[in-house]
Amino acid sequence: MPEARGHDLESGFPSRSRPSGLSKPSRQSLIAALGSLSPNCREASRLQSDGMDRALPPLKVTGLRIHLLLCRWCRRYGKQIRFLRRAAHEHPEAVAQAATESLSTEAKERMRRSLGNGTR
Repeated sequence: MPEARGHDLESGFPSRSRPSGLSKPSRQSLIAALGSLSPNCREASRLQSDGMDRALPPLKVTGLRIHLLLCRWCRRYGKQIRFLRRAAHEHPEAVAQAATESLSTEAKERMRRSLGNGTR
């Protein structure tokens, strides 16, 4: 296989650092397998939330980790929910107070109108 500027043209890897022992089809199979483990963003969000309340199966944890390596938005979401959980545990009195407060009649009516119009 010809080389250009020290790179193997087939793989794109520098010729000296090309992974040994894996043929191109094997690498593609490995990438496909890892991709099939990785959930989409909606599933990753749910798994992060579920993982705070219970232990996830090892295969789900692995898939979530793969997804989080690739998706900064889901990493950010994970930081946000961990912050909210920590804040709720550190200030239970504020959570209890917020739970007993109610929206004003005016606010409830605005929400009803907004939802009825199909707008948000």
